[in-house]
Amino acid sequence: LLCLHSVVVEASHRRKGLGTRMLKEYVARMKALTTKEGGGKRVARLALICKEHLIEFYTKCGFVMVGKSAVVHGLDPWFEMA
Repeated sequence: LLCLHSVVVEASHRRKGLGTRMLKEYVARMKALTTKEGGGKRVARLALICKEHLIEFYTKCGFVMVGKSAVVHGLDPWFEMA
């Protein structure tokens, strides 16, 4: 299991597709590790938790909603995606 913590883009560079490109490239590289050519290391599952306002972003990047996370940090709920 590989868990992502955050995708952060400097405020002046947001809304330009950089976060989407970075995340998709990262996911592709992690999947490539599972190939023989990539060293055969296995990433069985890629997951993340996020705040509600970021669900749409991660969905557009290919993640699907798992449900509300058991993680409690701050006042707002966290959601798990995989």
